Amino acid sequence: IYTMAEEVVLHPGDLIKLKRDCKDGTWKVEVNGKRMKLFVAPLPENYNAGKGEPSQSKRNSLSKKSSMTHIWKQITSNFDALPESNARSHPKQRKKNRQSSRREKLKPGQTIPQNMLRSLSKEVDRCKEDTQELKLEMRLLIKAYQQEYNIAFEQLPDSLKIFVEPTMEERYFERMLDAPFSQIGPPVVIKTVDENPMPKNDATKQLLLLKSAELGSLCNKGTIPFKTILSPVYNLNAVSQDHLDDLFTRNFDVFTVKLNHDFEYFVMLVMHMFHRLNLLETFKIPEVYLYRFLVVMGRKYRDVPFHNYYHSFNVTQTMFYFLTTCQAEKVLTPIEMLSMLLAAIGHDADHPGLNNNFQEKANTRCAVLHKRSILENHHLLTTRYVLTLPECNIFCNLQEEEVEQIFYYVRHLILATDLSLHGVILKKMEEKAKYVHKQWKQESPQLDPESKLRVMCILMKCSDLSNEIRPRDISQRWAKLIISEFLAQSKKEMELQMEVTPWMDGRKIIISKEQINFINGLCIPLYNCLASIFPVISECIEEMHTNLDHWHNHLNLWGNENTPANLADKSLWLENQQKVKKGVSLDDTLKENATK
Repeated sequence: IYTMAEEVVLHPGDLIKLKRDCKDGTWKVEVNGKRMKLFVAPLPENYNAGKGEPSQSKRNSLSKKSSMTHIWKQITSNFDALPESNARSHPKQRKKNRQSSRREKLKPGQTIPQNMLRSLSKEVDRCKEDTQELKLEMRLLIKAYQQEYNIAFEQLPDSLKIFVEPTMEERYFERMLDAPFSQIGPPVVIKTVDENPMPKNDATKQLLLLKSAELGSLCNKGTIPFKTILSPVYNLNAVSQDHLDDLFTRNFDVFTVKLNHDFEYFVMLVMHMFHRLNLLETFKIPEVYLYRFLVVMGRKYRDVPFHNYYHSFNVTQTMFYFLTTCQAEKVLTPIEMLSMLLAAIGHDADHPGLNNNFQEKANTRCAVLHKRSILENHHLLTTRYVLTLPECNIFCNLQEEEVEQIFYYVRHLILATDLSLHGVILKKMEEKAKYVHKQWKQESPQLDPESKLRVMCILMKCSDLSNEIRPRDISQRWAKLIISEFLAQSKKEMELQMEVTPWMDGRKIIISKEQINFINGLCIPLYNCLASIFPVISECIEEMHTNLDHWHNHLNLWGNENTPANLADKSLWLENQQKVKKGVSLDDTLKENATK
């Protein structure tokens, strides 16, 4: 093709598009994606490139032959002699060929070719995926509309109800989780704690007022932000590299990051943990589903002093630190590491800020529903409920057996955070510590299911009790938060005229001594056991002893000369411990504590 502006030499396989401009009569030419607005004509046979241009009369004669049909014939004439493998047919022709092959009728008795069945199956799968995505977007849109304008399900038109009508599984969980901390009867234990009790009429009036709310919680529950998860907007590249590096250490400071960043920044940090462990690629988790799951789980946490979303993030980050530092992939499979992260994220979901003992005394719905490990079973139900929501279904590409295995591990790991099971788990792990360590040192370790469960449970417990392995300033802030939650519970017990938990009574509690007992009684034995399996954990124990020395100095500085001698050396956290049953596996023990 000779043009007025440049010379284009065609080769077999070049993609050419020609379109006539109605205004000026020129052709719009696109060769291999490069667009030109040029005068087009077949190249003269006697024309030599670079040896001068044809005269104006020659151009006029050439333009007579520049009709679309003539040009196309000139272009395609040279392709006839080419081998079929090198020739490139016109896009329209290829489309016709595909259509004709699809429309080819089968003769009677002839079977459908396998390649046709495979292509049809893929097409059906794509249609199903597109339909599901449209239904999900419609569901979120209607949910956001209901939430924004406070519209009940009954007020929606029938044509919209089909998109947001809950499944049987959703209804089951919603019924189980409805007002879990409301009182369904009078408190079990009533005791006057003040010398001058409130007048009877005023006390009755206050109790009636409190009964209308959730007595077993310090604040209201969170709501799912449908407007936020409808069209997620996030940028994982916005996360600071320093914060990403700190995820692999014990020095991550939640409080400093919280000052400069919002809730969704922490969501993106958790997403980076999933990416670093290759969990999204391994289980084909859609990133947008993971984002929605993390946002909804985060909003399920209440704004209580200690057991809030940032404690959950702290535990999740510690779990990530253990999995990467201890080379846990040598003894744990990807599905087990995924289960551990999920359990860490949801281990305190919807925590009311008031412990199991309070739920029993207040006679809440949650205490009646779960006879053992009351709050732990509630956290498990909340996590399971979020995972059943279509918009949070991160298991969409997993097999049913894999999902059941994940739920099995998540249940056991969340129940393992119950401190009444502390002694049982520690004893079971000490029995297998040498065996597990020996397996861990091998290139291809083979752990039996019971030993693997014990390792996972002790990692979960150490992550939950990880405040004492952090630098002193961070550890102190977490200690003050848990004490403030204790004081809030004792105040609530006084309001309801219940018996005040002794180690939460602000008139009796000594923070330094309780921290000393907590570290000596719970944390050090637990981390010593973990260090016997993974020696790298020894540095955590060193940091713990540094914090322990600080609390000893604090006690000696502020306590009077008689205070240390009069205080018990046993942590009150170790009260009401379940007994270790001989011949009973840890798996069976945790199953007994799960709500049937």
